[in-house]
Amino acid sequence: MRPSHFCGRATCFATGYSILARKLGARYSPVLLTALQAVFGTLFFLPLALAFNSGMPAQISSEVLLSILFLAWGVNVIAFILYNASLRAMPASQVGVWMNLLPLGTLFFGWLLLNEQLTHWQYLSVLLIISGLIFSQLKPKRKTLFIEQSMIKESYVEEVMARKEKPSEIDCSAKNFAN
Repeated sequence: MRPSHFCGRATCFATGYSILARKLGARYSPVLLTALQAVFGTLFFLPLALAFNSGMPAQISSEVLLSILFLAWGVNVIAFILYNASLRAMPASQVGVWMNLLPLGTLFFGWLLLNEQLTHWQYLSVLLIISGLIFSQLKPKRKTLFIEQSMIKESYVEEVMARKEKPSEIDCSAKNFAN
C-alpha cells in the first residue's frame, strides 16, 4: 500500500470518528464513550498481539508497569475523555485540530520525567505545531463559502426551512448569523 493511500484512509477514519463521536456525545457521557473505545480496541487488537507476539518477558518491573499505566491512562484515556467532552462544546473542525497537541505532551513529559534532551528538529516541530494550531483557529476576515452550522441563528434556519427556499434565494447577510 502506498503511503498516500494510508494517509487518505487514516483521514477518512478520523473524520468518521469525529462525526460519530459528536453524535454519540450528545447522548452518552465522554467517559462512557472512551471506556467503550478502550474495551472494543482491546478486544480487536489483543488477538493480533497474541498471534504476532514474539514472546512476553517472564517478569515486568514496576517501572515498566507504571510506564505502561501512565501511557494508557495519563496520556490516552484522559486525552480522549477531554476530546469527547470538547466535541459537545466545539465544532468538530476545531476539536480535531487540538489533537495535534498530543505529540507535544509526549515531548514535554519525556523532557520533564525522563530528562530527555530535545533536538533542534523537535523544537522546530513544536513551533510548527503551535503555529498551525493558532493559524487554524483564527477567524477569516472575509466571508467564505463554508460556514459553521453553529454560527447560523436557529430562528433563521427554521424560517428558511418553513419557506422551502432554493439555495440561491437564501439571504446570507450578517443579520442571520450569531456573533
